[in-house]
Amino acid sequence: MPLYTIRGIACITREVRYVQNLGEKMYMKQKESVQDDFVLVAVCGLHMRGYPLDWQLKERSACFVREALTASCYRLFKLNTVPVKPGLLKVSSEGAAIQVEIWKMSADRFGSFVAMIPAPLCFGKIKLSDGTEVTGFLSESYACEHAEEITQYGGWCNYSPAGSSFVTE
Repeated sequence: MPLYTIRGIACITREVRYVQNLGEKMYMKQKESVQDDFVLVAVCGLHMRGYPLDWQLKERSACFVREALTASCYRLFKLNTVPVKPGLLKVSSEGAAIQVEIWKMSADRFGSFVAMIPAPLCFGKIKLSDGTEVTGFLSESYACEHAEEITQYGGWCNYSPAGSSFVTE
C-alpha cells in the first residue's frame, strides 16, 4: 500500500510553491524598504549647500536631492555654540514649517557622519510638509532653553545667508 497518494503529493507540492512564492514576496518587500541601502538626511544649517560644513556631506559622497519644508511642528533656535548654528526642535504646539535640504547618503557612510556631530545636535525623524519622514538634524531641548528663537525667519538661510560672515562666528 503506497504511503502517499497522488492527490496528497499534489497538495504538498502546491503548499511548497505557496511558501516559496510567499518567501519571494516577503524578500522583495524587504528589499524595497531598504531603498538601495541609502539614508535621506534633512539638514537645516551649516551643512546646507554653500555653508561651511557642506563638505562633510560631500566627503561622504552624499548628493543633494531637493529643498523641502518641515511639517508645521518645529521651532528654530540660534544655539549658543561655537560656531553659532541652528537647532531644530519638535514641539507639540506653536510650531512652524522650517526650510531644510534633503541629501541622499550611503547607509554605510551615515554612521561616520553621525559620529562627528557634537552635542547638543542629534538625529531623529523629521516630518516633512508632504507627510513623509526622513532622518535629520534636531537639537536637544536643553540647548534651546536660553537660545534666541529664530522660527519667524522660516529657516537658517533667511536668518544667516550662505557666504555671510555670520555663519562662521
